[in-house]
Amino acid sequence: MELKTRVLDILCVLLSALLMISVWYCALSPDWMAQSGDNGQSSYSQGIGLWSNYTLQFGDDSFDPGNSFWLPTQPNAVDSFDAQCESYRKVDCSVLEGGEYDKQYCVIQSIYCGTPLFIVQVVMAIAAGLSVVVFAWVIVMAVYPHRTLTENYLLHISILAGFVQMAAIGLWYTYVYLKVLNSTFYSDEYTRCTANPTNRSCWSIRYAAYATLVAGGLYPALAIALSQLMSLKSSRYRVQLKQHCKELMDEMPFSPRGSEIPRPSDASTVRESDMSTITSSMR
Repeated sequence: MELKTRVLDILCVLLSALLMISVWYCALSPDWMAQSGDNGQSSYSQGIGLWSNYTLQFGDDSFDPGNSFWLPTQPNAVDSFDAQCESYRKVDCSVLEGGEYDKQYCVIQSIYCGTPLFIVQVVMAIAAGLSVVVFAWVIVMAVYPHRTLTENYLLHISILAGFVQMAAIGLWYTYVYLKVLNSTFYSDEYTRCTANPTNRSCWSIRYAAYATLVAGGLYPALAIALSQLMSLKSSRYRVQLKQHCKELMDEMPFSPRGSEIPRPSDASTVRESDMSTITSSMR
């Protein structure tokens, strides 16, 4: 039992650490949706995350995505939305002065610089914070040898962390990705990209979003492992307590042994013998 408990301790710590790193990396990754191209002589890739986006381009500049969300064409860099959204103003894009292209681009900015993405950022930040709490609590649980009542809350927090990540993915997909995908600006640019798909991949969901989804599903699995660990710790404590009580009984100086404990019939015989002695002495 001791070996099994120790192995489960290590597995829970490693899993919680892996999930925490995964959640934080995905939250900060600029690769929730991306596009790329490589014709053998030139290559490019672009990605957009929750707080930033990036562009990498090598070789001939004429081989480019042709459908970047950000204008002018972004150089090789990772840029935050805070810097790129400085020019954005919360206005009705339909009454914006300028051409149709500017109005369509305004709709895209209203998503990435407005409320939809901000809500996803808040939810994902909560998930990242919960992952740290779970990791720290699992370490304490692994170090402390006995089960405590507070560990029941750890199971709830683990499940909550997974649920929050699932919520972040659902909100991002519904209110960010699909809105961008169905916007006129994106549809026009996407049509241009798919019209020349050779050596190119157009905007699509990337690994950061899928990794967040997987991590959200693994947190309930972590809760199950923690529940098993709590049961083992309880069983181990009962065994240790029983052994300790036995040792205390054996160490007592006048501890009656099983053969020395008077039985009820023996006690009555002693009393009858004493009474007979007293009666004889009175005669």
